Amino acid sequence: MVAKAGPKSGSQGKQLGSGVSGMKRRGMFKPAGGSSQIGVPSIRRLARRGGVKRVGRGVYEETRLCLRSFLERALKDIVLLVEHARRTTATSNDVVFALKRSGIHLYGYGGFTCPMTRQQRVKRLRSKKVGPGSPARRSRSTAQETVESPSREDAVTRDGLVELVQKTLADYFLRERADVCTIRGLRRLVGEARGVEVPDADLRVCLRLLQDQNCIMCSTHDIYLI
Repeated sequence: MVAKAGPKSGSQGKQLGSGVSGMKRRGMFKPAGGSSQIGVPSIRRLARRGGVKRVGRGVYEETRLCLRSFLERALKDIVLLVEHARRTTATSNDVVFALKRSGIHLYGYGGFTCPMTRQQRVKRLRSKKVGPGSPARRSRSTAQETVESPSREDAVTRDGLVELVQKTLADYFLRERADVCTIRGLRRLVGEARGVEVPDADLRVCLRLLQDQNCIMCSTHDIYLI
């Protein structure tokens, strides 16, 4: 007669059961939705801290979508601030400034000031006296830009192109009620106002001068009002 192997008992069975439950407790089994998502317990804890007693099933996915869109907007502004400062590392001040630009203030970081309206920012852009770039910003550029930049900056300043670009940008932001303008669109507007097509190199120099005065932020293709 052959005896059938029954379920393990004793210390051996306890060791197997404790190992499986230990792996579950340590989170070795990945959730079905993927490890990159925010877990249900985390969202539930946030709801408890906000005073919510019960959370419906459909709230979790909607919360993940809202958090994702919020982080995308904040990270876009942080990247622009890092590129504007010509750095490769984001700091806590970049996060504070990016959130302040969206109207969100973190208590304990910097002074609490109400965000400026678009009209106030446009007025600041108009009132800035734009001149040649500062030595600090110029020292960070390459050696060739250091040699060529002063003459080109003086040329566009004497020609009045900087003031025209500054006025065109202010009029566009105020007329369109927007905070972003493409460099291609600005080149077309400046060309129409001047009657002559503006070279791309001269336009880039004007935008760099405006950046030195902290009037705008520029990426590869867009201009942002700050």
